[in-house]
Amino acid sequence: MAQTLQDLRGTVRKEELIELINNLPTEDTTGEIVGVFYTRHGERYITDSVRLDMDGGRIILAQKESGYYQQNKHNWKTELSFMRNRKLVHGLDKKILEDTGRE
Repeated sequence: MAQTLQDLRGTVRKEELIELINNLPTEDTTGEIVGVFYTRHGERYITDSVRLDMDGGRIILAQKESGYYQQNKHNWKTELSFMRNRKLVHGLDKKILEDTGRE
């Protein structure tokens, strides 16, 4: 019997993932990440096309040679760039407020 997305809700929460990431030991904060997927038949798939989609609450893995592999890697880079730009703009806005005494 196939599980629906609704059946899987509540397994891992976003808040728990954020807490885990915020409390990683220094030695665990650098390096590459790969996705590992184990099937019910004992098969194992490993990929370097991994994307965390916090809006949708998903970790997306795309198998090499699939139609989603490159798109998933591209979307990850886009989301990372967006976050970095947003962080930069927020930092600049805060600096302007501090400089003008309006913080």
